[in-house]
Amino acid sequence: MDPNNGIHPSVLRAWSNAVSDSDPDPEDRPKVKGYDFNEGVHYEQMFKTLSTSGFQATHLG
Repeated sequence: MDPNNGIHPSVLRAWSNAVSDSDPDPEDRPKVKGYDFNEGVHYEQMFKTLSTSGFQATHLG
């Protein structure tokens, strides 16, 4: 029985070099939640949620 399920060894090496396990999330990372547009548009509240919205919430300090 082929332990690689028929996958060529070079493909397995490329995959292992490109894909790795994620680092665990730090305990102090803010929860990603964003703005609830179902509550209407309130600009002051919307600006307060920018740091917990989308890409910014997990990639900016």
